[in-house]
Amino acid sequence: MKTITLTILFLICLFSSSNLFSQEIQVAILPENDLMKFDKELEKKLGIFSEYPDFVEAQLFKTNDSAFFLEISYIQKGNLIRTKKMLNQIELQEFRNKILSEIKTKAPQINYDQSGRSKFLAGTTFLSLGYYGWSLPYLIDAKGGVAVGLYLITSGAGFFIPYLATKETQLTSGMANLSIGGGTLGLAHGFLLWDIFDIGDYMHSVNLKTLNIMMTATSIAELLTGYHYAKNNMVSEGRANSMVFSSYIGGIYSGCLAYIIVGDDPAKSMYITLPMLAGSIGGAVFGNYVANQQNMAPGDPLVVMNAGVVGLLLGSTIMNYVKPTNDNIAIGTLVASSALGLYVGNSLIKGYDFSNSTASYISLGTLGGGLIGGGLAAIIVDKMDYRSAEKVAYTLVSLGAALGYGLTYNSLKDKEKITNKEKTSQLDWNINPVGFFANNFNKNYGQSIPFFNLSIKF
Repeated sequence: MKTITLTILFLICLFSSSNLFSQEIQVAILPENDLMKFDKELEKKLGIFSEYPDFVEAQLFKTNDSAFFLEISYIQKGNLIRTKKMLNQIELQEFRNKILSEIKTKAPQINYDQSGRSKFLAGTTFLSLGYYGWSLPYLIDAKGGVAVGLYLITSGAGFFIPYLATKETQLTSGMANLSIGGGTLGLAHGFLLWDIFDIGDYMHSVNLKTLNIMMTATSIAELLTGYHYAKNNMVSEGRANSMVFSSYIGGIYSGCLAYIIVGDDPAKSMYITLPMLAGSIGGAVFGNYVANQQNMAPGDPLVVMNAGVVGLLLGSTIMNYVKPTNDNIAIGTLVASSALGLYVGNSLIKGYDFSNSTASYISLGTLGGGLIGGGLAAIIVDKMDYRSAEKVAYTLVSLGAALGYGLTYNSLKDKEKITNKEKTSQLDWNINPVGFFANNFNKNYGQSIPFFNLSIKF
């Protein structure tokens, strides 16, 4: 009888040898934070492993679906000691809840997503160098070294003030993009407001200072508004990009259509700038709506924008051949051709989630195609008359850009395709003979090890 029992146990061990020598797989201590290692710095903030005076680090490993252990490293009398603490599923969840509770009370900044902070700081620095930096010296009529000094100080502050203000706060890529996009658009919106309120002559220095103040104030206001709106509404990077791009497009299209209706009479400029401002705001709202409907990925809006640029180039080529005498027809054609390009681009992103890098490749492909077309045109038109050379140049540049866009899009799109996984039910089971010996021959083993596991995944 004993021989039969041993034989059965041997066969069980043989057929479940994968469980006897199962691998220990490292898993995240906090999956939501992707925290793989609990280090000394984190311990100083949270005090989770206070029973280990000279704590070094802790890592979590998984042995099977329901068994885990913490490997805790600490220093004792100058020696590095590693100890294991077994955890079942319930104990692990309690351990994770304890960490989350300590984070909430002692170090809430650990939970902050700061993936967009570098973009945000780069954006504020760029705005300061490009506009805010010289705005202050101009307003106070600073001259010479004082003007240069104020410019440099203001530009440097454009990095350090946001850097300190965002040191321990949420700053996602969506927040950064919408904020910096708002700051950039705010400069244009400030100019439009200045014209709408008819503050005065462009050439009068006092009025130009008022323009400077309005542009600066509007830019900073929209930068902060974009930041807080994105934060409060959990705006994704793709949604932010869609809002910013659509705001630009809405303003330009509205201005073009208003020009067709009103004409170029300077006395009626408000009838162009007001629709531009309204169109820009409406474009942001529309971009937000479209992004929510399509769940836009970060690179999707840029792919659409490139298609719009290709449409604009093709429209310009058509106008070069037709040469309309009426400016309104030319402007209307350019608007229609770019809008058609945007429509095609929007259809091309459906079923795909384009990353920023892939969208950048498509942008560079479009640019590269246009440059090659321009290079070929320069060679071909060397001895042509101006009118013929112009047609060839427009044609080859626009066709080159279109081909560059199409080639890069087709070569990269399969990598970004959305795959819908079918839900399946999976039955999983295993036998662990170690559990039999541990639970039957060593009652003081300490940690219960299951002999048989059964799980169904839906």
